[in-house]
Amino acid sequence: MIRFRCDKCSYDMTPVISDRGIEEYARALLEDYRPSLLDGIPTAINAFHFVESYLGARIEYQDIYYEEGEQPILGMTCFAETRVKVFDREHMCIRYITVPPNTIIIDNSVMAPGKETLANFTVLHEGGHFCMHREVFEDGMRRNCPPEFCSRKKSGQSRKRLESQKDFREHHADVFAAAVALPADTLVPCATRMIRCMGFPDGVFVTGHKYDRNKKPALDQLIGNLADTCGVSRSAVKIRLQRLGLLQDRLEYGRDILIIL
Repeated sequence: MIRFRCDKCSYDMTPVISDRGIEEYARALLEDYRPSLLDGIPTAINAFHFVESYLGARIEYQDIYYEEGEQPILGMTCFAETRVKVFDREHMCIRYITVPPNTIIIDNSVMAPGKETLANFTVLHEGGHFCMHREVFEDGMRRNCPPEFCSRKKSGQSRKRLESQKDFREHHADVFAAAVALPADTLVPCATRMIRCMGFPDGVFVTGHKYDRNKKPALDQLIGNLADTCGVSRSAVKIRLQRLGLLQDRLEYGRDILIIL
């Protein structure tokens, strides 16, 4: 495994790094892990094998406890031996368990049939924490601060304003997961070809124009095909295309739209 390095950190050791920097790191990992994932057409990565066998994390499955009124916790990364609050369904009670160092806990709800794409992204998200945020935990321990778990919570927001250092860490993990599941090396050429076949000669799908209604089924098909091929959700593909500049609205595109009908 290639160790994560960052030249600049915030006061609590949260890396100060651009999305491009995370992309480059994720690409280096994939090239070291399985170079074929960066060649040819997009294909699904075995997220669990990547995180366990390559990154070296231990994955455990529990019903992670969360307080009433809070968002469910989908995954959690523990860098040291940690006591974690879980719900014991067998005895119908709340209890603490002790997990060993370098453990990623995945909530059992994520592993339900039909949620494979959520499981894949959650595991890769926690893999991002595992690679990039260990020093945050270690710094907290040195300062005798209660350690913060790196965790992924269920949220309906695809993009949010980044205000706290925790927000930045969650963003880092999301960018990492998307870059591993949908590497630009394979996604960009494939999506560009498909978009051109849909009538956009420069390979950028533009929304918000007068032909938008006619093009929407094509966009749904594009996103659906890529999601099924790569084993991720449609929302993950849509956000990835937007961040790569392959899906833009008319104002963002900023020039005359040439469409071949």
